[in-house]
Amino acid sequence: MVPDEDALRRLIQGLSRGVLEGHVKNLRDHNGLRQLVASGAIEQREVNEAYRSYAREVSGEYGRKITDLSVRYYSELLEAGNEYSRQFYERVMNGLNGTPAAPRAPLQPIPLEMYGHLGGRAVARFELSNEQPAVTQVSFVVSPLRGPGYEVFRPIVMIDPQQFQLVSGAVQTVTISIVLEPSMFVVGHLYSGTVEVLGFPDVALALTVWAADPPTVPEAPPAPPVAAATPPAPAATPAKPARKRQPRKAAAVKRTAQSTAQGTAKKAAPGTRTRRQAPTASS
Repeated sequence: MVPDEDALRRLIQGLSRGVLEGHVKNLRDHNGLRQLVASGAIEQREVNEAYRSYAREVSGEYGRKITDLSVRYYSELLEAGNEYSRQFYERVMNGLNGTPAAPRAPLQPIPLEMYGHLGGRAVARFELSNEQPAVTQVSFVVSPLRGPGYEVFRPIVMIDPQQFQLVSGAVQTVTISIVLEPSMFVVGHLYSGTVEVLGFPDVALALTVWAADPPTVPEAPPAPPVAAATPPAPAATPAKPARKRQPRKAAAVKRTAQSTAQGTAKKAAPGTRTRRQAPTASS
């Protein structure tokens, strides 16, 4: 619903008045605290410690609040832009005759449920068939997801194929998957969103996404006991090669025999004479 000019004027006046009142109140409180410090009723050190303690206590909540407001703001801007873009393309496809297109019946999205284990992916598939006589260019626009606490966020969404041409009478299977990040999804909570199918003005998907508990990983069986290692056998000492005996020469053998005979003659008993035979007469 688009507000009229008077409603917008009242909204702007209320916002300006709230900003001014908040600024005056904060300034009054700050001046009162400075007067307490100046009079010695409270020390500046205590003020600083109280501020640091308070900042540590509420910093996480404050960050989440600001993030939620920012995401809501940009989500509304995105949805507004998509809505006016859709109206423009409808007007172009219905003909540039200068008259606005006739309002159509409210679109009834097709429900599509998706779930998976937390930390994994939720995957679903659907089919599109072109019953029009002309070729249709198809693409998709995915809205942010909304949780039970009205939190709005954009998870990682993958569509395969993201865009394609569909001839008359053809059928295309499309796969959509959502990463169930633990920082965004809570087990047991339902999250909703829509998928707009560009090229089929009367087709949209109503997503319902939820995450299940991660699968339990069975414990690994204990490792079998390691048998005691058998000490290695001592290495065999290599046999010393036999030394090849060289044959003696004949001259050396003869000299050895002569030396032995001379030594034997020298060792004869003392007083023994060698008898010389007389020559025999020849007849």
